[in-house]
Amino acid sequence: MSVLGDTQYYSLSDVFRTQTGTVANRTRNVFSDTVDYDPANPPTATPTATFPKTTLMFITSGLGSITGTVYGPGNIPLEGATVVVLGTTLSCTTSFRGTFTFPYVQAGTYQVKASKFGYNDVTNTVNVVENETVTTNFVLTPLPQVTVSGRIVGSDQPTVGLADASINLTGYANYQTTTNASGQFTINNVYANHTYNYLASCSGYQNATGTVDVGSTNVNMGDIILNELAYPPTQVVATEIPTQNHVFRTWHSPSSTNISGVDDFELNDGGWVPSSNWSNPLGDWEWTNTYDVANWAPEYTGTNVIPPPTCYSGTGMWGTKIYTNYTNSGGFNYLTKTFNLVGILNPELRFWSWENVFGDFDFCQVAVNGTVIWGPSWDYTNTQWQERVVDLSS
Repeated sequence: MSVLGDTQYYSLSDVFRTQTGTVANRTRNVFSDTVDYDPANPPTATPTATFPKTTLMFITSGLGSITGTVYGPGNIPLEGATVVVLGTTLSCTTSFRGTFTFPYVQAGTYQVKASKFGYNDVTNTVNVVENETVTTNFVLTPLPQVTVSGRIVGSDQPTVGLADASINLTGYANYQTTTNASGQFTINNVYANHTYNYLASCSGYQNATGTVDVGSTNVNMGDIILNELAYPPTQVVATEIPTQNHVFRTWHSPSSTNISGVDDFELNDGGWVPSSNWSNPLGDWEWTNTYDVANWAPEYTGTNVIPPPTCYSGTGMWGTKIYTNYTNSGGFNYLTKTFNLVGILNPELRFWSWENVFGDFDFCQVAVNGTVIWGPSWDYTNTQWQERVVDLSS
C-alpha cells in the first residue's frame, strides 16, 4: 500500500507498472498504517507473483576491458592479490590462478596497481581502446624483512636496562616482545620500508611512545628511556614535641602499593562488577560515561523521583538504573570490586553518591567480605551529590 502526500492511500487493487510472470511468488510485500518498517531490515513479508515492470539496459559498445595475471617469485600465480584501477571505483581480487578482469572500462589511459600483504606494490600504465581487451601482468616481489633491536632503561638508572619490559610495534604488521635481564630486545622478521608506532612499558614506569622508520636494513633503536613513576609518601603524621622544640614526622615510603585507587568512570567502569540476588544475575547497576539527564525516562514519577541533573564530575557514573527507576525486585543489587589493603594503615573508602531511594523500603549500604560496615542509608529527600567516607581500618 502506497501513501500519497501522507493523507491519501492507494488500495491494494491499485497496481502501477507491474506484471506477472511464470515464476510464482517471486517478490514479497508488507505494509502497515501504524508500523514504520526499516527497508534495510524488513520483517517477514507476504509472497506475491506481481513484480515491477522494469527493464535494465546496459550498453557495452564503445567500452574496452582490462585483464591480466598477478605473479609472485618464480612466476607463481598469486591468489588474493588486490588490483585497482586508480582514479576509479574499479577493484577486484585475483583468483586462485592469479587472474583478474575488468570487463567494462571506458577508453583512456589508466594506472593499474596490484598489491598483496607482504609484497611490494607494482603499478602499470594501460591504454584502453574501444571494443578491445588490454592485458597487463604483474610480478610482485616480497617485502624485505629486517631485525629491530634496542634497549629499555629507566630514568632512575639510565645505564642499567629494565628486565621484562614490553615493546610493541604497530603498523603494517604488529609485533611484541619483552626485554632480557639486561633490558635488551630483538624483534625479527619485521616488514621493511614502513613506519611503525612503538609503545614501551614496564611496571613502575611511565609508558614511552613514538615512531620508528624501518628501512631495508636492520634498525637499532638505541636506548628507550622510561620515566620512573613518582609516588608520594603516605600516612604522613607530624607530631609536635614542645619540650624538645621540634616536630617528629613519620610516613610510609613511596610505593605503588600505598596508592589508593581512584575511579572517575570517565574512561571505563573501573572494574566494578554488577550482580543481584534476584532473577536477573546482573541486576540494575549500569555504567555510562555519556550521562545526559535529557535521556531520563522514568516508568513512574512523583515528587520524590529526582534524577541527578549531572554526574558529580564529568559524564561518567554507575547508577540503578541510569535513565529510569530501579526495579521493584524485593531483592538486592550489588556492585563489587576486590581491593588488596595489605600494608595500608587506616584505609578509607570515599565516594560521591546521589541517593534517591523509595522511603523506608529501600536503602543503600556498604559491606566488606559480607559484613555491613556502612548504612543502611535512606537519604531519599536530600537529593544532592554527597561525599560518603567509610572507615576501613577494622
